[in-house]
Amino acid sequence: KELYNSLCKKMPIRLHYCTGKNYGVFICNGAARIDIPVNNYSSSSFAHELLHIQLSADYGVNVGGAIKLNRNGSKYLSAVISDKLADHISNVLEHRKMFPIFIELGYDGTSFLSDYSHPVLTDEETSIFKALFKERTTFFKSIPHEALDCYIGKYIAAKGACIEAFDYSSQLSEMYKIEPELCAIMDSLISRWDKYDEKREGDPLSDTYHLIIYDFMNAMEEWLKKHI
Repeated sequence: KELYNSLCKKMPIRLHYCTGKNYGVFICNGAARIDIPVNNYSSSSFAHELLHIQLSADYGVNVGGAIKLNRNGSKYLSAVISDKLADHISNVLEHRKMFPIFIELGYDGTSFLSDYSHPVLTDEETSIFKALFKERTTFFKSIPHEALDCYIGKYIAAKGACIEAFDYSSQLSEMYKIEPELCAIMDSLISRWDKYDEKREGDPLSDTYHLIIYDFMNAMEEWLKKHI
């Protein structure tokens, strides 16, 4: 409640009661809307969405917007990175900043995500990617953009998972073998993001989320150019 009241002083927050199953948050033009399922009132889920708002309201962080802005200026990135993937990457990164605060608020870590008990990357999925990428080199076929989009999303979800419900080390190792340079770019993004201090956003002596995303997208674009 204290978090909600403090954020309301910085950004208008509209509560939208809906018939869906999942909570959601939408931030646009300096205002936020939280979708609340009428059959699933949950303090922890509400707090989760508030922490997304806090990154924007308190620190001005908008990772998804930065990804889309950089993507839209590149024909290579636009072909591969969908809006859904951009929002997914943003979600994974924001969760890594939010999770420690969520625990400090007194919530159980397993209530941070509604699907925490479902693995984000499985052996079966890594095998599919392996076969798909191998087929490309064997038969000189191109990989569908949707498949590459999915590969990026799956790797980042597993590498950036903030809840240790599953050990993804073996799957990540197999994914790395498929496209090591691409995975190294994603590893670098997560490593740099973890060092980034959102509380110092705007400090000229500190890293900024804009620069982190710009460098990540630039590296992605260079990789795509080489693998056109």
